[in-house]
Amino acid sequence: MVHRWNRHRDYFFRCGLVLLPAYVALRVLAGRIYASGILSLVQTGKVQPSTLTERERAVLERLDLLTVRPQPERHYLVRFLAWTGTRLGRTVGRVALAVIWFGFVAQIYISEFLNYHGALGWLNQPLVQMPWFHYLPVRMKNPFNEVFAGLAIALLALLIRRAFRAFQAKRKGTAAGDTTPATSHPNQNEI
Repeated sequence: MVHRWNRHRDYFFRCGLVLLPAYVALRVLAGRIYASGILSLVQTGKVQPSTLTERERAVLERLDLLTVRPQPERHYLVRFLAWTGTRLGRTVGRVALAVIWFGFVAQIYISEFLNYHGALGWLNQPLVQMPWFHYLPVRMKNPFNEVFAGLAIALLALLIRRAFRAFQAKRKGTAAGDTTPATSHPNQNEI
């Protein structure tokens, strides 16, 4: 026990060496975020200088930062992203998506009109939702995974069928006048 205490007696000191600088850095970061927020609110005119504390107002007056400045123009990508959130932007996005989807569907009809491939050509639809990039021809593919999955599905279907038939047989047996009580309590019929 004494050996353990000697080994861990400077635990709080080591924690203090790590946690005190982390705490100070966190406070400095929070102060910088708060100061930049106050400055941007005052300079855009969203907050009046009279609502600030005396100390904040004095610091901003001394640095000559209490003037209301026009908002700088936002980057065109930021403006575009803000526009896509409007009702018109969402409507235009839906129409553009429908046109792109129609382009994928129309691609098959146009290609089959220009170069007929028979029935297999019509089945060659472009994959819009889930593209398959790792295509292996059938002659190179190992069929073991598909055989195993097919057997698992067949076994599951067989088990479900058996359970359903057993349930039906039990149900028919109780409906046909099976006199075995549903519970094991001996005096239930007397009550």
